[in-house]
Amino acid sequence: MSNKISHTNPLVSIVIPTFNRAGKIKASINKALSQNYPNIEIIVVDDGSADETESVVTAFAREEKRIRYFRIPNSGISAARNKGAIEARGEFITFIDDDDELLPSYLEAVVPKIRAGSDKIGAVGSGFILEDQSGFKSYSCPRAEPFWDCIVGSGWTFRRDVFIKTNLWFDESFRGHEDSEFSIRFRQKYDVLVIDQPLRIYRMTFTNFKKKYLSLSSDRSRDYTYYKKFIEKHFEVFKKAGPDAVAMVTFRAGVFFGQSGRMGESRDMLKTSLKSQFSLRALLYFLFTFFGFRTFFWFDFFKNRTMRFLRVFFLNKSQI
Repeated sequence: MSNKISHTNPLVSIVIPTFNRAGKIKASINKALSQNYPNIEIIVVDDGSADETESVVTAFAREEKRIRYFRIPNSGISAARNKGAIEARGEFITFIDDDDELLPSYLEAVVPKIRAGSDKIGAVGSGFILEDQSGFKSYSCPRAEPFWDCIVGSGWTFRRDVFIKTNLWFDESFRGHEDSEFSIRFRQKYDVLVIDQPLRIYRMTFTNFKKKYLSLSSDRSRDYTYYKKFIEKHFEVFKKAGPDAVAMVTFRAGVFFGQSGRMGESRDMLKTSLKSQFSLRALLYFLFTFFGFRTFFWFDFFKNRTMRFLRVFFLNKSQI
């Protein structure tokens, strides 16, 4: 690559954490390599896979020199992202989960925005296409403000200095809701920009609907454990931000707790949300906690599904 191209288009490191995805990781890497932006490296961080992930990626890396492979003991996605940020050579770092996708024009749109921004702009994100297991698609776009309702992480592009110079890392004790935990610390130091265009795809890949959602699965227990830990760690930040912030975070906690079968704790959180700021959705969820886990689940499922259909057919987008 010529020096002129490197100067005009600074190197971007695309970090892909992965775990036991030998059958799909090559396709994930190929999608990342399809960027129209010319100056990229792909950093695959293997979080201690027990399958053939290592041999698949290293063989691909021998053919494609822009791929770099690192393996760590199984420590969770936060540790994998931190390892990728440490090893990154680029001026900017883009994180993407191995089952999601950056559309080819993503970096072409994002890099000029973050380069043109002030040093206070720590990251740039974009709208995304949300695709579920049935193939149904809808469009969503994150909000930059208020800061406490902006979740950054996978699908965002960061200045590398955010991590290296300011020592701001993903908390490796979180193996769930790591983006929420990182975001609340990140947004107290940096602003963000958001491009309201569908530049990436977020896939909801539920392999066994009945097992994962109608039983109290380990995934649901993890949601409960780490969102509870998140609230305990950062609740004072939300209190200082005001009642609308408290209402939002306790509403989300009430939903996660209800989805994990902790109906009493769910009810308490939703009651706190209603006391902080009344909303009809919080009231409805609160009332459904009295009917048990399965009824609560089906209400949540059909409410979300209905709202997605309404956004597609009437609004064609949503702010989340």
